Amino acid sequence: MTLRARLYLLVFLALAPAFALLFYNDWSDRKRREAQAEAEALRYARLVSSEMDRLFEGIRAQLSAVAEAPVVQNFSDPECGRYLVRLETTNAATTSVSVYDTTGARRCSAVDLVNIMDRPYFKQALQSDEFIVGEYVVGKTSALPVLPFAMRIRKGGEVTGVIVTTLRLDWLRQYLTDRSGDFPSRSSITVIDRSGTILVRVPNREREGTKLFRYPELLTAQQSGTLTSTAENTADGVARLLGYTAIGERPRGIGVSVGIPLDVIFAGLEEVRLRNLLLLGITALLALLAAHLAGRAFVIQPVSKLLAAAERLRKGDLTARVDVGNPGSELGRLSAAFNAMAVDLENSLQYKDMLLRELSHRVMNSLQTIAALFVMQARTMKDAEARGHFDQAVSRINSVALAYRRLHAARGVEVVEFATFIRELCSELQSSMLPDGSPITVEADPTLLSPDQAMPLALVVNELVTNAIKHGGTDPSITVKLGWSSEGCRLAVRNRGELPTNYDPTNTKGFGMRMVRTTVDQLGGHFEAASMAGETEFAITFPPSVQQMAIARVVEGGQEALR
Repeated sequence: MTLRARLYLLVFLALAPAFALLFYNDWSDRKRREAQAEAEALRYARLVSSEMDRLFEGIRAQLSAVAEAPVVQNFSDPECGRYLVRLETTNAATTSVSVYDTTGARRCSAVDLVNIMDRPYFKQALQSDEFIVGEYVVGKTSALPVLPFAMRIRKGGEVTGVIVTTLRLDWLRQYLTDRSGDFPSRSSITVIDRSGTILVRVPNREREGTKLFRYPELLTAQQSGTLTSTAENTADGVARLLGYTAIGERPRGIGVSVGIPLDVIFAGLEEVRLRNLLLLGITALLALLAAHLAGRAFVIQPVSKLLAAAERLRKGDLTARVDVGNPGSELGRLSAAFNAMAVDLENSLQYKDMLLRELSHRVMNSLQTIAALFVMQARTMKDAEARGHFDQAVSRINSVALAYRRLHAARGVEVVEFATFIRELCSELQSSMLPDGSPITVEADPTLLSPDQAMPLALVVNELVTNAIKHGGTDPSITVKLGWSSEGCRLAVRNRGELPTNYDPTNTKGFGMRMVRTTVDQLGGHFEAASMAGETEFAITFPPSVQQMAIARVVEGGQEALR
């Protein structure tokens, strides 16, 4: 994960509690409003139920008074009929007041002599002294949906008949609608009887007279409560919170539910949530922008500079430093520590370079001293062959000494610029072994080698060039090439002349060639020899141990520069 991504993550982690608090407050507000709405819906349901109870109590009082009238108890016509007709005009809520004998036949009326023996409320009234609230019916004389009420008539302690009146449900609907004016918009009112038939439904009156089947708990509940309806289960597609009263409560046999639309209950919550989310989102964007700008200025750029300086230092640029900036900050102290480390490293490498140069100089002097002793010893020898061997040894020692002279310490690393070494070695061999001025052509690409490879390779070059001079005839025309191939560094020495038939450089028994083969094996390379068109070439190929582009090189005049 990048440093910038971590800064963004920190911003999100810092904003997470704010988002959590926002959603918690939204959830808490919904719960609070839901609890308030439940209490309000239940209060409305009980209000409607109380209003109906008051209405039913008025009807009960009227029937009780009529049942005690002598003209009614005696079924005295026509006085009884006129008395009942006068009662009908006093109450617009009911359709009529009718009197029936124990057989269900209508009395005190000259018209509509119907029989209600089949009505359940008639049978209940004959068997009980209580005020009977019936169930939804369509009146036999009025042909209107009504709710019947019945009370039995007693005379002298005997049941002589039943007095009945019916409440017009269209009047009840309008009555409840008028008294629900302060209910929330689009609230519903549902009144059911004990059998589950809908007596009044506001709105969707087309449901009146049908059975309630979606919410059976309204019929079985033992006490008042609340429930939630879904939009799919309502005729008008409005989800509501329903407060309801139990059928067993007053007025007995009647259940009431009042529904408050959920969108009214939670009105404004969605807008508040969206507004808070928008504000918090803007805050998050501003925080991210601030983190981006401030992080880039105060963290990303200083750290990037540190990384760039560290990369330069890794590649050998010991002058790499970082602007400390505010020295009191953590990054400032880190930059200061980096600069101090770079200074210490540069000083250490300079000291190491000095020690390496001193050591190389001492080794070179020692080798030159040994070569001088060999020369002095050779001069005392009379055996030409032995003197020749000493001369070869001196040549080999001089070639190694020359390599040490070309050895330089560059930023703590010892390297030999081998192209320059080959030119100098060939120049010395030309002046010492080719006095007639025959040239040795050198074609060498700049190549850096470590001392472990340069010293043995110096012996190889000396041996191959010396061998070319010896076997090249009067005009050897020697060419030395140093370059690069797909397999690594390639060194080739070419001269006039051809090799013997079936010549195998790996089986020669001369000391020089054996030394060359051994050295090539140490370098991890391979050795080959071939003749073509009157010329012979010996070549070795090996992988250099020094990265050519990642180390300092030595240029003419002893000055050092980055390659």
